[in-house]
Order: sequence, then structure tokens, then C-alpha cells
Amino acid sequence: MFARQTQWRKKLDKAQNINILNSKLDYLEGHRLCIKNALEHIETSKLAIRQKFYGIANSHLILASEEGIKAAMLFSIHIEPKLENKIKNFNKNFKDHIHKHKVSN
Repeated sequence: MFARQTQWRKKLDKAQNINILNSKLDYLEGHRLCIKNALEHIETSKLAIRQKFYGIANSHLILASEEGIKAAMLFSIHIEPKLENKIKNFNKNFKDHIHKHKVSN
């Protein structure tokens, strides 16, 4: 499973340079992987809470929410590909943490 996720990440990194993904299936697969990552961050957060590592738990919840937002964006574009051009700084939402923090404020 990790190899499949790595392959998709490589496609996404390459696509960011040319500003497109290869197909609607890439968006759907990206959506699925983002959801999986979000759930893993939530589970990690729960484990951290059990150890009373509240700062780490909070960080993982923030990462989970970022993954959820990315999943929603990818699914929306899977349904309506023209949305990619309408989402401001689309590629930065997948790469740049500074951008994510500016958008969230």
C-alpha cells in the first residue's frame, strides 16, 4: 500500500510542475489516499492522548484536517475537472505548509 501511495505522490509532485494530473482516476485515488491519511492522523492523535502528549495529538488533528480538505478538493475536481482552474493556488494546497497556514487564518 505504501508503494502505491508513493507512486501517487510522485505523480502529484510531477503534476504540480505541469499543473495537471493525468486523469480523473488520479484525483479519485488521491482523494482516497487523503482520507486514509486523515484517519491515520486521527488514530495517531488518539494514541498520543492516551500518553498525555496533548501537543502532538493536536498537531496530528491539524494534519488530519488538512488531509480532509485536500480530499474534498480532489473529489470536487474528480466530479468537475474545470474547478481546478477556479481554485486559487490549487497546487500550493498540496505542497506548501506556509500557504496552508495563511489560508486558515
